[in-house]
This record gives sequence, C-alpha cells and structure tokens, in this order.
Amino acid sequence: TFVRKAKIPETERTKEEKAEAGENAAVVVWNALDGRSIDAENMDPLLRELSELSCQEFLQPDPDSTATTVALSVSLKGNKEYKLQLEREQNGETTRYTGTSSLVSQPFEMPAYTAEELIRKAEALFKTEKAGDSTRDG
Repeated sequence: TFVRKAKIPETERTKEEKAEAGENAAVVVWNALDGRSIDAENMDPLLRELSELSCQEFLQPDPDSTATTVALSVSLKGNKEYKLQLEREQNGETTRYTGTSSLVSQPFEMPAYTAEELIRKAEALFKTEKAGDSTRDG
C-alpha cells in the first residue's frame, strides 16, 4: 500500500514553491505503510501506464483454468476504487497474460510486453535500499 500525501499544505506553500510546481499543482509525496518514501520517478510511470492501459482482446470466462499464477494485483483508491489483477499462464516457452478489471465485466488478454512492463514498474516500488545505505546518488 502506498499513500499520497501533500508534502506541504497548499496554505503553507510560498509563492516560489507555487511558481515552481505550477500554481494549481499539488506538491505530493508517496509513502509506503512502513514509512519508506517512494520516489515519484518510480510511482508516476506506473500510474501513467495504468491510466493508459488497454487489452489485446476480451475472453470468455474459463472456470477450469488452473495453470495460472497471479502476476500482479493492483488496487487504486481515490474517489472510486479500481482493481486490476493479471495472471500469468505458462505453456512451455509461451507466456500468456490474462486479467480482470473493475472497469470491465469480461476477462481479457494483455500483450506480454505490456504486462511485463507493468510488473517491472510495480516491482521497482518494492525494492528497498541496501541495509545501512541511507544516502542516494543525486
């Protein structure tokens, strides 16, 4: 779980901060529940990718499908709650990604490159810095 919070309340922002971020732009930070700060450089591309997501084709539900594993599960909460779950099906050397979304009633297939890019971006959020290394390269 990642929580978006205002870095500086709007009422406390200086004119310079407003000008730098844009007059109406919110200055926000992302935090994990354990208190870790999440770089917008990691969060923003994942959210952008999720907002532009499209599937390859819709599928008929297959209740007997047992050879799949959950590859990614995302839940986004704002004014509404959105859910996405991708499953990976391995058949020899072929990998197929299917999914369900709170925005559509039918399951769908997603191109492997799209699913793998989403998974890579989501995994980047969970990478922790090496123990004892609290500095960052700037």
